[in-house]
Amino acid sequence: MKKELLQYFYQEPSQFFSGEKLSRRFHCTRATIWKTIEELRKEGYQIEAVPNRGYRLLSTPDRLYPHEIQARLTTAWAGRHIQYHSRIPSTQLKAHELAKGGAEEGTLVIAEEQTGGKGRLGRPWHSPEGTGIWMSLILRPKLPLEQLPRITLVTAVAIVDAIRHELRRHAHPLPPETIRIKWPNDVYVVLNPKERKKVCGILTEVNAEIDRVNYCILGIGINVNQKAQDFPEELRHKATSLALSSGAPWNRVKLVTAFLARFETLYETFQQHGFQAIKSLWEERAFPIGTPIQVHIQDQLVSGTYQGITEQGALLFGHPNGQLEMIHSGDVLV
Repeated sequence: MKKELLQYFYQEPSQFFSGEKLSRRFHCTRATIWKTIEELRKEGYQIEAVPNRGYRLLSTPDRLYPHEIQARLTTAWAGRHIQYHSRIPSTQLKAHELAKGGAEEGTLVIAEEQTGGKGRLGRPWHSPEGTGIWMSLILRPKLPLEQLPRITLVTAVAIVDAIRHELRRHAHPLPPETIRIKWPNDVYVVLNPKERKKVCGILTEVNAEIDRVNYCILGIGINVNQKAQDFPEELRHKATSLALSSGAPWNRVKLVTAFLARFETLYETFQQHGFQAIKSLWEERAFPIGTPIQVHIQDQLVSGTYQGITEQGALLFGHPNGQLEMIHSGDVLV
């Protein structure tokens, strides 16, 4: 009921709706409408009530409530089932639990705060309350196991497109082209060649057998509204938030729904047509060809340049002598 009522308010913002009209619209009593309004108010929604005019939604809370996300969703399956937590050790661990229990594709686990968030290679992911987007999406791809690492690359494109979409829609002063992908799983804000800071990380985990994929968990952490003091001191020189970079706060719910819509489209394209349908999109959003990078090769940190990716999604690393090497997994430093 909360979702349906919010959807109705969002269709005609600033309009009043009488209790009688709402009760007819949703085939319920006026008392049910009043009760739902009161529940929303307790969650932080500001809803005005004027005699002989009805109810009007004035503002929404900065919370990632399922009914708030779903009221704005345009997807067919991504995010249609949401498990919300105000505080949880890890959305990734909870998503694995749900997937093993049969949760359907598109189920989203999202939290205001993680106390034990992890990135690639088990590194801790700082997830303070109410500042970012900490979420895990359950997927059940019908793909060979060897193709699954490319889901990370597909996800990166969707994240960049969602952030750029919101930048344009809300006229943030941050140029959209400053949002860039670093292979294989990070999104950066690149203000200039010397000022590049991470704003998002992606963690893709797979549960599979020799002959089939059971499920895939797509973990995403986006730094949205953190202030500088919200980051541990050791991260401040290499991490940022969208608010810090753009100089204005962001609506986290709109960013979540923009991502889910874009990801659903790209994921279906990838499953139907392969990574070749996504590759050029990824390269257009990545760091420019020739960007100086460092890569761990055989326990050594080697300097060179980024030279694109292969049809299989491997990194093309340019050695100083001009030799190209394909990197299938590993860390890249910029």
